[in-house]
Amino acid sequence: MLRRVFTFVPVILLLGAALLLFFVNLAGANPSGVLGKFYWSEVDSSSFNAPWDKARWTLYSLCGEQNGRNYDCTSTKAAFPYSPKDNFGSAENLPQEFIKHRKTYYYLSRFAYAFFLIGIVFAILAIIPTVLSCCLSGFITGILGSIAAGVSLLFTTAGAALNTAAHIKGRNAFNKAGFTSSVSSVMFGITWAAVACLLLSFLWMCFVAGRGASKKLYSGRDDHEAHSEVKAASSESSRNDHVIYNDTQYDPYAQQYAPPPEQKKSKFFLRRTQ
Repeated sequence: MLRRVFTFVPVILLLGAALLLFFVNLAGANPSGVLGKFYWSEVDSSSFNAPWDKARWTLYSLCGEQNGRNYDCTSTKAAFPYSPKDNFGSAENLPQEFIKHRKTYYYLSRFAYAFFLIGIVFAILAIIPTVLSCCLSGFITGILGSIAAGVSLLFTTAGAALNTAAHIKGRNAFNKAGFTSSVSSVMFGITWAAVACLLLSFLWMCFVAGRGASKKLYSGRDDHEAHSEVKAASSESSRNDHVIYNDTQYDPYAQQYAPPPEQKKSKFFLRRTQ
């Protein structure tokens, strides 16, 4: 019973990671509702070619800010790039960092979006064998769950690292040029919390798979030893059944072995010996 409870722990971790990744991928898709409060980074855009005094980046659009919420966003599209040169056009006051390294910011953010999608797909796939490991032995299901969770962990970590690098690097470039810029600690906290959940679930599933493998190994070894003992006992019994009794004869009436009767010497032999 206790083993089943421990096996259920990675299920909770994977469900938590999948929920957080859903939130990361959906935040910014619609400025209305709860998701309209979340963004990756923001900057004072009053000096750029922008219709807002403050601009915010999400995974799907560039938005303004009003009363702490996203508003008047651009048309949404998947993998919206964090690239101020592309977002603001040829603004005169735009820091040269974004012009010289335009491709760096552009591709970091776009690859991060793709990695987040792959991460959430494999996080969902990892839930299935992990749930089955609660009912089965845990060896095969543990291996499958570990592989799926490991792939999800790899891509989610890569996406989080790329997105963090792009926005932190951009924030520093804006602040260095004299513009007020900041990143959202909430969004990045949610992202790295998903990474932590995936890491713990991956390590736990590896433990479950290793434990199942050791049980299977020891079980096979015990079966082999038991088979060897039975075979040895059978061989010993067979040898005892085939012992040749040179000095005994089997009495079918007494159902036991008896010594052979003494043979009488002939009279001719007695005369010759006298």
